[in-house]
Amino acid sequence: MSVQIQTKAAVTVAEMARMLGLSRARFYQLQSAGVFPSPVYLVSNRRPIYVEEMQEVCIEVRRRNFQGISVGKEERTFFATFLDSDDFSANSRRAFIQDARKLATWFSSANKERFVVGRVTTRDVSDFRDHLRKEQGQAVATVNRALVTVRRFFTWLADQGHVASNRLRR
Repeated sequence: MSVQIQTKAAVTVAEMARMLGLSRARFYQLQSAGVFPSPVYLVSNRRPIYVEEMQEVCIEVRRRNFQGISVGKEERTFFATFLDSDDFSANSRRAFIQDARKLATWFSSANKERFVVGRVTTRDVSDFRDHLRKEQGQAVATVNRALVTVRRFFTWLADQGHVASNRLRR
């Protein structure tokens, strides 16, 4: 079951950020950086809004979770479908995306190849954990959250038949 984000005729910036699972401040940062389009302004009150077409653009941009990272052909679709497969909160979605980006970036750098889910091994995950803890100096709780995300994603991949088996299962 895929959860679709419903668009409206027009939404405020706060509503657009909420639809994407982002804080309003982060949405503004990304909009200023050119990731999301700027809103249009109502003539009557100069209030910024996103019309339906602009909402669709923002939603599509948000679905491209691995933008700027070398990944295989289907990985973007796999991860977007994984996120849509459950009723995750906005904070969980944000954390999952962040953790998946960390893994994909590390994998591409460490292995000098595209991030392809079928190529990830138990040793890769162990090395990723060490990278986060020792080289990045991340807290144990942050590292554990990243590992839970990776394990959940790979469990979902195995359940859907996208990988032969979940080699990361405990």
